[in-house]
Amino acid sequence: MPDLNGLELARVLDRGPGPGHRPRVIFTTAFNHYALEGYKVDALDYLLKPFSYDEFLRAAQKAQRYAELQHPPALPLATPPTPEPAEDFLYLKVEYQLVRVPYDDILYIEGLKDYSKVYRRSKPRPLLSLQSLKALEERLPRQFMRIHRSYIVALHQITAVGRGLVQIGAATIPISEGYREAFDQYMRRWK
Repeated sequence: MPDLNGLELARVLDRGPGPGHRPRVIFTTAFNHYALEGYKVDALDYLLKPFSYDEFLRAAQKAQRYAELQHPPALPLATPPTPEPAEDFLYLKVEYQLVRVPYDDILYIEGLKDYSKVYRRSKPRPLLSLQSLKALEERLPRQFMRIHRSYIVALHQITAVGRGLVQIGAATIPISEGYREAFDQYMRRWK
């Protein structure tokens, strides 16, 4: 450098903004008597020529660790979660526990204000869930359909369809006017 030597440049740089913003220097020189001066200007490292590749690599890694401490890498942008494989069950809040119910076991669900009764193929008594019919409807897959303000049916469990009603086993469930069109469209695909 024609106007300054390395130590003078390091002293100028050392007068910069705050401690976390000053550039750090690694000295490389053939003269070991500058080493003490190098550390006085807060040099990151000092390499005496001729230096080996391992010495250079150690100094470079030291500089990299220092830079990462001063400026941690930005957190990656949130990536959308990978879709989970489709589950074949749902958990119902029943009393003070969660009960796992396979979709294939559900016959139909009856809404009772903030509760729901889930009728199953495998058990004679329904489960009384502490979840509303609306909340369950949002979690159920397309194999279920709401056909009445108070009923969701498992479409694969329907044994007969009559005028304004469906039959699931021994249960007869009404189809209300507000849900009839969607149910009729579903049934037209099977006629």
